Amino acid sequence: MSYSQGFNPQPRLRIALPRPVGVASLDELLVVEVASEVAPADVLDRLRREMPAGLNLLAAEMLEAGDRRRPCKVWYSLEIGPSLHAAVAQRAVDILSQEHVMIDRVTPKARTGKAIDIRPYISSIEMTPQRVTWSQTITQEGTARPSEVLEALGLPSRDYLHRLCRRETQYTP
Repeated sequence: MSYSQGFNPQPRLRIALPRPVGVASLDELLVVEVASEVAPADVLDRLRREMPAGLNLLAAEMLEAGDRRRPCKVWYSLEIGPSLHAAVAQRAVDILSQEHVMIDRVTPKARTGKAIDIRPYISSIEMTPQRVTWSQTITQEGTARPSEVLEALGLPSRDYLHRLCRRETQYTP
């Protein structure tokens, strides 16, 4: 593994799409920079031995120089109770039928919010009796935050963000 330079060297690795605190994930991409050429299977085997219980590495591959694997689409799901189903389903229909869904995005550094249209990023919203699942795009211009989609669905993020699961992420080289 490659390490940064300086007084306190750190492994050179990154998660391609960091998730919000509390959000579970079944699909993460960890990019590890290696110091010398090594077979992906060997890297996978070595990393598997170091992973904490419950964290499963599924595959490894060698990336070409400059391949950043940018996320372009992501799927989230949330289990909901029967008492919420009708209201969330109606909100989903409303969101998908609108051209714009404006939210007020507040960043930690800014004291005022910024109006953002999250509708262009929401690709689909699907309902089952126990679950709401949505997909959203990620572009160079931005994306919707999972908490913003939850709020648009009438599900306060303070109550539901920690129950959310990122199911799948699609990447472009």
